[in-house]
Amino acid sequence: MNNYYLRFVIGIVSMSGLLLLSLIPWPRPPPLFTGLSALILEIISTFYKIEYLLMVWRWIKYKPTKAATKDNELPFISVVIPVFNESEFIHNSIESIVLSDYPKDKIELVIIDDGSTDDTWQHVNQAVKAIPQCGISYRLLQHPANLGKRQAIQSGFSTALGSIIISVDSDSVLEKGALHRIVSPLMQDPAIGAVAGHLAVLNVSSPNTLSTKGFLPRLLDILYEHIGNLPRAALTAEGFVTILPGAFSAFRVNAVRDHVDNLCTSTFLGSPLKHGEDMELAHHILKDGWKTVYQSNAVVHTTAPETLQKAFLMFSRWEHLSQEKQIAMAIG
Repeated sequence: MNNYYLRFVIGIVSMSGLLLLSLIPWPRPPPLFTGLSALILEIISTFYKIEYLLMVWRWIKYKPTKAATKDNELPFISVVIPVFNESEFIHNSIESIVLSDYPKDKIELVIIDDGSTDDTWQHVNQAVKAIPQCGISYRLLQHPANLGKRQAIQSGFSTALGSIIISVDSDSVLEKGALHRIVSPLMQDPAIGAVAGHLAVLNVSSPNTLSTKGFLPRLLDILYEHIGNLPRAALTAEGFVTILPGAFSAFRVNAVRDHVDNLCTSTFLGSPLKHGEDMELAHHILKDGWKTVYQSNAVVHTTAPETLQKAFLMFSRWEHLSQEKQIAMAIG
């Protein structure tokens, strides 16, 4: 939802609904807690309501950075795509880079096959055959075994030649102007170290919208907006976006490079971390004094789970990794 007036209407309705629920004396069942416990719960509830109202208000006020207009001012960028067993989709991701309106001679594409066990490597090689004709430079890296996404990111980021590194997931496709728009905040504010793109669900147009396969992606598209894009827009005013999604984020090289190698050595209670790099990189960049922001008009469409089991596993993994990483960062 990138339109300012649409955000305004939705935001006002949401805020009004919360205020009505809070202020009108609705009939309520007998309280489970009394005395001091009830008071503490009421204080916590009030705090979260105020926090939500402030977040929605900042979301309403948010406006993306205007895209730079002159191609000769755009920096040389490296687009890094880690891939594992994505033979059926990887060509779509690569094609979206080729079809971008970003100057082709200013794009380096780095693809890392993290030890795929299917024919992904063959599909990657087939997909890049047309790249030299459009002027994009590219490099292909192949791990001998599946070392994990953190190692794949480290391999790609550490060898990237661009002054800005852009991460794109292998199950995602960019809109035509996405690259142009996501680098704009970095160009216009030297204090910004990284930019998060806008996540939307790709597979929302199922032939049968009443089926689970049609309903779940639509529901997840709403959830991505509510738990991802909305808070990131609200936090942009403070330059404090705390998650830089791997599906689409841009990093200033001198803000991220010192922390890339740490991705492969981070541990939680003695065990190596396998995921959560999107939160970890944001943490280190913010800790170094850089700002991190969100760019709502830099849109990536990513594939969402179409079954309840896959959706449950995805959210369970996110919650588990989020708690792990928060504890690890607090300890470290």
